[in-house]
Amino acid sequence: MELVVQALAAAAALLAVFFLSTLYLSPAATARRLRNAGFRGPTPSFPLGNLREIASSLASNNDTDESNTKGGDIHAAVFPYFARWRRAFGKVFVYWLGTEPFLYVADPEFLKAATAGALGKLWGKPDVFRRDRMPMFGRGLVMAEGDEWARHRHIIAPAFSATNLNDMIGVMEETTAKMLGEWGDMVAAGQSCVDVEKGVVRNAAEIIARASFGISADDDDATGARVFHKLQAMQAMLFRSTRLVGDPRHLRGVEAGAGDRRAPARHHRVAASPAAAAGGRRRTTCCSCCWEGTRRARGRERKLTTRELVDECKTFFFSDTSDSGPLPMPTRPKELSMLPRFSVPHPKATPRTAASVPSVNVSAERKLTTRELVDECKTFFFGGHETTALALSWTLLMLAAHPEWQAAVREEVVEVAGRSGPLDAAALGKLTKMGCVLSEVLRLYPPSPNVQRQALQDVVVVAGDGEKKVVIPKGTNMWIDVVAMHRDGELWGEEASEFRPERFMREGVQGGCRHRMGYVPFGFGGRICVGRNLTAMELRVVLAMVLRRFAVEVAPEYRHAPRIMLSLRPSHGIQLRLTPLC
Repeated sequence: MELVVQALAAAAALLAVFFLSTLYLSPAATARRLRNAGFRGPTPSFPLGNLREIASSLASNNDTDESNTKGGDIHAAVFPYFARWRRAFGKVFVYWLGTEPFLYVADPEFLKAATAGALGKLWGKPDVFRRDRMPMFGRGLVMAEGDEWARHRHIIAPAFSATNLNDMIGVMEETTAKMLGEWGDMVAAGQSCVDVEKGVVRNAAEIIARASFGISADDDDATGARVFHKLQAMQAMLFRSTRLVGDPRHLRGVEAGAGDRRAPARHHRVAASPAAAAGGRRRTTCCSCCWEGTRRARGRERKLTTRELVDECKTFFFSDTSDSGPLPMPTRPKELSMLPRFSVPHPKATPRTAASVPSVNVSAERKLTTRELVDECKTFFFGGHETTALALSWTLLMLAAHPEWQAAVREEVVEVAGRSGPLDAAALGKLTKMGCVLSEVLRLYPPSPNVQRQALQDVVVVAGDGEKKVVIPKGTNMWIDVVAMHRDGELWGEEASEFRPERFMREGVQGGCRHRMGYVPFGFGGRICVGRNLTAMELRVVLAMVLRRFAVEVAPEYRHAPRIMLSLRPSHGIQLRLTPLC
């Protein structure tokens, strides 16, 4: 008995030393190195860092001026704590999320000095965000690092070639026509205003689901519809979470289905999907970051887990495979699905409709396991429609608030592509005014309001005139404030917060920004968004079809209150008055 007590005491002592080192000694050493390098910032408190101050700022912050859709700086509204710290410490400073140090950067020159050239390979994705968002993206391209990231990128990038993107225009037109028809029915029924964000988000999800892996909410196959609704439910739950990333009080949890990660045990519910209800079962889902939950036998209700989603995807796409083996060909006809481009034949696969799938000649190295494909499907769904839908929603709002630009873009669409009929890549490429409007919207309302990196080793930055060198310690996270840079008067001039698409007519790529790293709507460096061309094409197709069909104006019900929920999105939707033009 005495030996058992001694063993338990020794184990407890080792555990205490581990936590002391991890939660205090190591962060304290990093803090000293950052101070010695000259980085200042708000004073953290153990063990929450600056989380208490962040939470207080968010709780006391009021909505942006509801009447101001034509201008105004929203940065202080969506990031009140950063706005206050910037005034006190400048555009580069250190703050803490729990015991994780973050280097805040809103200075494009410092960003260039820290990441340009070979230095870019010294940065990866922050562990704290990887843990938090693993259920959403798994180990797909967004979360992969090093050789794994290069392999995934090498496999995925060809799917976004010009030829493949042109083949998707028809899908975009078909789903958008359905959305416009629904809006037309609402207007005909006497509905005075329409929340266009809801329709746009739904439409973008349909496009990416069909174009990427051939499923939709209206899929005749019940499994396909169920996968679609589960993906949407998983995303909705992550947005409903109000916890702060990095809070050590939320370290408690169970293993997430996406890997050996820990996540909060807090749970939420969502309404049953139509596909689930049709089967006589009500499907619910668990917390934003906890999908491998326990089943509860309360009537016919149960939790949705990541493993269930994986199994559904495997049932939907494959006939005979394993989690570790290479992908077989898809088992059902997917006329535009990107999946065949990511896969190689599996020797044991017996596709039911293999003849309907285009043959693919790829090397043995260019293959994904079943689990990797599921993670890429989730990444495509979440990342592929989210940024596009938000950009289009903000664009419709800006055109409604600026009727002169709405008229100019509509006139251009009619001149280039006519008042009706199918669109093609050649016509879309000639919409220069529309391109300027979209670039300006991505500047004012970047769907990805920040970019995060983590130093994989000590990074030596040559700052200023080249004589001063600062060392960013290994493990330090970097938070690039895209919203702040995109609205910085020193970079964009006095009208930095104003909607001025003409700035991109004068200089198409950077819009007159005084630093090439000051405009990064799709990220920067080697990890720039692989799907940016798909987003650009979809924005042009959908916007052209909307402007052909309707005139839009801001409805009195609209409240202008942008907020951050992973992305920069409207708090209360976007209510517009629609006037049919044909």
